[in-house]
Amino acid sequence: MIEEFGAADGVPCLYFHGTNSGPAEAALLGDAAQHRGVRLISVPRPEPVAQPTTEEHPLVAWGRRLGLTADKLGLGRFVVAGWSAGASLALACAHALPGRVSGAALINPAPPAGSSGLNRQQRAITFCCRHAPWLIRRVLAPLLARASGVAAEHLDDPRAQSRALALFPRADRGLLRAVLEDPVQRRMLGAMSAQSAAAGPGAIASDLLAVWGPRGWGFDPCGAVGPLHAFAGDQDASAPFVRMLARHSPQVCAHHFPGDHYGFLDEAVRDEICLAIRQQHDDSRPVAVPASTRRSGPPRPSRRRTAGQGWAAPPHRVDRVHVPPSWAIRAAAAWAVIGSR
Repeated sequence: MIEEFGAADGVPCLYFHGTNSGPAEAALLGDAAQHRGVRLISVPRPEPVAQPTTEEHPLVAWGRRLGLTADKLGLGRFVVAGWSAGASLALACAHALPGRVSGAALINPAPPAGSSGLNRQQRAITFCCRHAPWLIRRVLAPLLARASGVAAEHLDDPRAQSRALALFPRADRGLLRAVLEDPVQRRMLGAMSAQSAAAGPGAIASDLLAVWGPRGWGFDPCGAVGPLHAFAGDQDASAPFVRMLARHSPQVCAHHFPGDHYGFLDEAVRDEICLAIRQQHDDSRPVAVPASTRRSGPPRPSRRRTAGQGWAAPPHRVDRVHVPPSWAIRAAAAWAVIGSR
């Protein structure tokens, strides 16, 4: 079911949630969207993304189908946005519908398989997606779906919260603790978990196989698709991918904020995301990066793109024997233990 947040008469933005989440995820940006005059339209997956219904690549085919959703909503031009795997889907939508998408806001986008920025856990999942998809469908996806159900039931339990926080990135634990202490935002997280559990493991497996499966993305992420704002935590695995996008395309504005995959939950970052959405639709002017989200450290590489230069995933090596279990599997197992006590 489509859910809407923010300003009812604001700039239309189709929002795509991350894997193991649901349309309620956009509620986390609701206050900022209301303040900035953005109408966030949170779109559920219309069908399994990785389902081979056409000869097109799964992400491209799914992006084209979003045009029908926009037609039903009466939208002409609109902005797209998403978090994690949802950001990759937003980028696919921008490539598939260049005449209708006026801009995109990517929040910690999941990098393509083979990207140099992938951490060891992500490379392990990517390896399974490409060489052992049955592990994704029969092991990881059911564990994550079970974890979502347990999280929805026990999110108000302080002991469960403490155990769960220990499994998330260290850089984000303080921020996540503050979010969980807010009853309104805690209910939002609970709704996201309940929606993921209701969608079942098939939806989770579909997302993972579409983003990191053997068929790839089907388009060049660095291709010109109009104005694009990419946000990444400076400790998140998406940060190198975001820097690469900015380096190869002059239309990409990269924003780096402190933290890891959940650092965007900082109120200043949420506001900056919605400001970027608003200005992309208005006039596509670049959004100034405030001190709260400006990257620290060495300057970002030049965004200039040389003739004929495109993106190609560098080769990487994954150890077939000593690949560690992903943090997601550990988190799912922990939630299952918490729920059984």
